[in-house]
Amino acid sequence: MLPHETTPPDHVAWAKQVNRRWIVHRDLNRNAGLYLDHLTRTDQLRLVLSCRNAHLMTGWCDPMEDPKPWFYCGLFSLPTPEEAGAFLADHWLTRIVTASPGELTATSLENVAEITLERIQRIQLAMTKLPPPS
Repeated sequence: MLPHETTPPDHVAWAKQVNRRWIVHRDLNRNAGLYLDHLTRTDQLRLVLSCRNAHLMTGWCDPMEDPKPWFYCGLFSLPTPEEAGAFLADHWLTRIVTASPGELTATSLENVAEITLERIQRIQLAMTKLPPPS
């Protein structure tokens, strides 16, 4: 490696460290840890890509905004429907943002505050800019 080159970031180690540090509601960090463990056992490529997506999403978050929803939406950007059901059942915001088209009913966003709807839309828009899995 040349002196001006840097080592690429280890997105998996970074995501695991961030997830362990943050205090979140309803055991989201525990479920995210279980999801990371699951991907470690079953799909190394999606593990790396999901952690990379969490890193990218966190970087795209406005500096004045809580980065946690951005991180977790990036982390859960590539689940199967079964994984989403298992790991996101109690985490409605992340589930709504990362849901496949048609997965949610029209009532999914009823009674959601306007500021939360705007955040959901911003995160969803950012997720369309994530590199496709390859």
